[in-house]
Amino acid sequence: MITIPAPQKTGAPTEHFNVAFGPDVLLDHPAFASSIGLTIAYIAEAERQLSTILKSLVGGDTRVITALLASFRGHKQLLGAVETALRTADRTLDLDTFAAIRRPIEDTWEIRDSFGHGIWARSSDHPGAALRISARQVGGIEEKAKWLIVEGRFTEAFEIYANVGAEIWTPADFSGAATAARGVVNSLTAFSACIAQSPEEADPLHRALRSQGLLSDPPWKLQSPTQPPENDGTR
Repeated sequence: MITIPAPQKTGAPTEHFNVAFGPDVLLDHPAFASSIGLTIAYIAEAERQLSTILKSLVGGDTRVITALLASFRGHKQLLGAVETALRTADRTLDLDTFAAIRRPIEDTWEIRDSFGHGIWARSSDHPGAALRISARQVGGIEEKAKWLIVEGRFTEAFEIYANVGAEIWTPADFSGAATAARGVVNSLTAFSACIAQSPEEADPLHRALRSQGLLSDPPWKLQSPTQPPENDGTR
């Protein structure tokens, strides 16, 4: 079963004198950069799959649906639209299975977003790891610090940065993020098969998705373990 990585948190990196900010920490560890790239690529594929699932559920003029999807902002809106379509169509079996995979999908998607909007740093206090700092949090603190400086409260302005924490991303965490993102793709592929097949045919997939959430293998390996390798991934 795939586990969503949960990096440990640390205090403000500015408390240390041996911290260097910037994405160069990723250059020093190619495996980190590779995992980030894979996570982003897998989630991009997951978004395409969700759009296809929604189109298949809604039916009608695909041009209209495509135009509507173009106006969506954020993965939660897309996930919510799929859930609404399932509920409106009274597809209770599929809805229950989708509910089982929605949370881990959201958690993994948020990791992808954190990669894209984080500030990276390195510290000798955490060798072999990368620190990820929330850009949103830093932005809010910088805004407060600016007004404190305007008011002449320089000490308070400096001390406010002590409230900025960071996540410690280890090699295992980075690898886990890429694995989870691949699991999102596998699970959505399996769910697509669920809604396209009869309940009897899809029963093994429903049970796998409900018990595991994110699948470590694509659905054809679950259904046909003896399938020839040359056919893997082609249908």
